[in-house]
Amino acid sequence: MRALRAAARHGSITAAAAALGRTRPALSRRIARLERQLGTPLLVRTPRSCVPTDAGRLLVDAAARAAASWTPRPR
Repeated sequence: MRALRAAARHGSITAAAAALGRTRPALSRRIARLERQLGTPLLVRTPRSCVPTDAGRLLVDAAARAAASWTPRPR
């Protein structure tokens, strides 16, 4: 999910990979696996950029809301 959120935020898989400290191929594989699991494309890819599909935007927004509402348990 972090991979998809980063790609949507940065507008490219290369920039997202750099921001997350991952390689571009690793990040691309992670997003492709998520797309296969969900059975729908999450990004529209071009040679230099990517844009979330409607499904991708819904998932990114839901993940952002979940992350914002998450509070770690005290240890």
